[in-house]
Amino acid sequence: MTNPAWPGYPFQVRVSEALLSDLVDRLRRSRLPNEQAGSDWKTGTPLSCAQRLRTFWIDQFAWRGWETRINRLKRRPGAGRQTHAPDRTSGKE
Repeated sequence: MTNPAWPGYPFQVRVSEALLSDLVDRLRRSRLPNEQAGSDWKTGTPLSCAQRLRTFWIDQFAWRGWETRINRLKRRPGAGRQTHAPDRTSGKE
């Protein structure tokens, strides 16, 4: 599908290796704070959760797989803006 009023439509998500490498490098260099008072969510994100999330993003997140999944979605332009939204129905009547 093309949209002559919006030359950037349709688009494909393509993140460069340089950008992904930069993200991983910045995550590796990030400094996490000391554990907050209390280990529940009332005082903020528990340090152990932040550490696991950072490790996941560095070592396990498969960006290219998600990029492929996102690009397979049928999309439509957002409400009058230069945005895209998934165009999926729940399948319920």
